[in-house]
Amino acid sequence: MRLVRVANAIGVASAGLTASAPVSATARGLAPGIETKIDAAATQDVASGRVAGAAVVVLRGGAVVFAKGYGRANLELAAPVTTKTVFRIGSLTKQFTAAGVLLLAEQGKLKIDDKLALYLPDFPRANEVTLRDLLDHTSGIHNFTEGPVIDKISASGATVQELIADIAGQSPLYDFEPGNGWWYSNSNYALLGAVIEKASGETWAAFMKAEIFDKLRMADTAADDARDVVPGRASGYSLIGGAPGKFRNAEFTDMSVPYAAGALRSTSEDLARWNAALFGGKLLKPKSLKEMLAPGLLRNGAEDQTAIAWPGGKAFAPPAGYLPGPYAFGLDHHSEDGRRIIGHDGSIAGFDALMETYADEGLTIIILTNTSGAAHPLQAKVAKILAP
Repeated sequence: MRLVRVANAIGVASAGLTASAPVSATARGLAPGIETKIDAAATQDVASGRVAGAAVVVLRGGAVVFAKGYGRANLELAAPVTTKTVFRIGSLTKQFTAAGVLLLAEQGKLKIDDKLALYLPDFPRANEVTLRDLLDHTSGIHNFTEGPVIDKISASGATVQELIADIAGQSPLYDFEPGNGWWYSNSNYALLGAVIEKASGETWAAFMKAEIFDKLRMADTAADDARDVVPGRASGYSLIGGAPGKFRNAEFTDMSVPYAAGALRSTSEDLARWNAALFGGKLLKPKSLKEMLAPGLLRNGAEDQTAIAWPGGKAFAPPAGYLPGPYAFGLDHHSEDGRRIIGHDGSIAGFDALMETYADEGLTIIILTNTSGAAHPLQAKVAKILAP
């Protein structure tokens, strides 16, 4: 995705990056042998010099059965990762923004199929785009992180009004006709953040805090700002030339830029609470949860990611065993080796995250790392260990 940029900074040695002791009570729902294998996989990834630090949580049936931190949250201070370490979570943010839209619908403040023009009347062709189009990435609005806009504001930041104006000023603005194609675009969720502000009368950050984080006791989750003093905050890293052990500090990104598409910070413990509450029906009403978990559709009724050739000649070559599925409401539906998965990844300079629920197994794996590109390899190892 996705809000990631190349970093330039100094290298930091990776010596001594070993697993931390368990940092929170683990509900015993896994056989000891399985726990040992997960522990060994995470320890190996850190020891390889490709991951500065990682937090790993496994839930089964909504209950935490494994939770542990590995490596360093800060290499220069040798601060260890725990399950309370605060990471940037990138595009995992999108499912929270989508849930916020659904909460506003429950409150009668908007409708999912409203036209964007009701909230942002000056946005070009806003009368042709629905909120559902934005939620499902079927609007056709060009992704602002795939063009000059991101270079213009990445470090300097932008107000919400400036960000929306920069998105509106892209040329071409639409990659395809609204509702007739699918392409992942951070622009969609930036616009949804502005819709939430218009409909609620609050900032996106304040609405998320009051309606989701406070209610679910997610005390360490918030819209991030580099100026905030955050106990337990991890530093973000990338590898110089991809070389193991050659870490450098990630390039600065002003968090006003990812905004409602990717600006949240959180912990593995808070994300476990979120996942259990969302899938357990403790946040959304049954009708809203059903809407959120339903497949995304084009206006002709076909599933959005799988129905047509993607626009612009952009090809998707999935790895062996991977089948793309419909995307909707900040959640990607797909299968890997026959296992049906609902989840998302999140990549932003110096951080990589994954939270995936194996729908037929009642299993969720959460991986948070403070190294670019590090979550997917570790998640694949843990998923294989937990395969039925």
